[in-house]
Amino acid sequence: MVGADLQLEAVLRAALGHGHDASVVDEEVERASPALGERADRAEIGEVERAHLGAPGHGRGHPVAGRGVADREDDVGAGAAELARRDASDPTRGAGDDDRAPVEARQGRGGPAGRAHGGLNVRPMSHVRTWSGAAYDRLSGPMAEMGLEVLERLPLRGDETVLDAGCGSGRVTEALAARLEHGRVIGVDASASMIQAARERLGDRAELRVADLTALDLGPERVDAVLSTATFHWIADHDALFAALRRALRDGGRLVAQCGGRGNIASLHAVAEAVLAEEPFAAHVADWRRPWHFAGPEETEARLRAAGFAEAHAWLEPRPVTPDDARAFVAEVNLGAHLQQLPDALREPFLDAALARLGGPPVTIDYVRLNIDAIA
Repeated sequence: MVGADLQLEAVLRAALGHGHDASVVDEEVERASPALGERADRAEIGEVERAHLGAPGHGRGHPVAGRGVADREDDVGAGAAELARRDASDPTRGAGDDDRAPVEARQGRGGPAGRAHGGLNVRPMSHVRTWSGAAYDRLSGPMAEMGLEVLERLPLRGDETVLDAGCGSGRVTEALAARLEHGRVIGVDASASMIQAARERLGDRAELRVADLTALDLGPERVDAVLSTATFHWIADHDALFAALRRALRDGGRLVAQCGGRGNIASLHAVAEAVLAEEPFAAHVADWRRPWHFAGPEETEARLRAAGFAEAHAWLEPRPVTPDDARAFVAEVNLGAHLQQLPDALREPFLDAALARLGGPPVTIDYVRLNIDAIA
């Protein structure tokens, strides 16, 4: 083991040994060192936990705690192979947007079942990207603006229970809570850093959990509505996602959502791919599977109905954005997954090259949003 692995092992040993669930483990790792936090969100952490948990072939997971909300997990079995095949054959997959979404967006379908150890669900995982909740909160004004427009589409009396699926740093969640004076908000996100930022913003105005949307389990409880903004495009398996959300909704409950859709920030990603194709960058991304999934409205409506929604309507909406601080916005919100594939010494040169080819700043990013309205 290298020094970083030994340090990570010590943190994991302490957290797991005290029976903490994996959301607490995430926070302990981040507290020990931001660098360890990035390692912990990569697949290497699976090797450390395999040694401690005696689960060959399994990586990190969260326990079924409280109402049984499990961690996002990634599938390394037959399901992943099928999704990789679909990605290769479908040009709309893996060619889109890196805006906000649960960082550790994992599928949790088709792979080996999780193995319990001291209350911990141990399942495979793979790296999508890590997030800084504080940095995202500072830069995400355009995403919050879009999210507030989505919230306006959701009719509320004020006494409902609403799930914010992919709550991020809590900017839209805060506005949702303000509309539920006599109601209740449950916010979930796969990133412990995002949940921490949301806790700092919201206090006790929302129940916040690190959770896997594709394996969401609220037990016997059913929510009145699900709100989601800038999240679904990070989740590869929309069939599992919509099935889980339908299970969480009462009959007649509403799903109101928006995420990156077909064609989302295609120009920015085309530039990024052109830069990555050149050395010295190319050698570091040869095996990188792009983690985003931009669906169109037709397949989305079909998947929603197959998941048990009685009504489903989806449509695309162009929403160009010109951020005030193009470099910081692109680095944190759009190209964070790309940058995290590169060693530190190449991250700034990659960003320089991409921004130069975009001709900015200023830079206008060609967002295309997929809007979803559905009734369970």
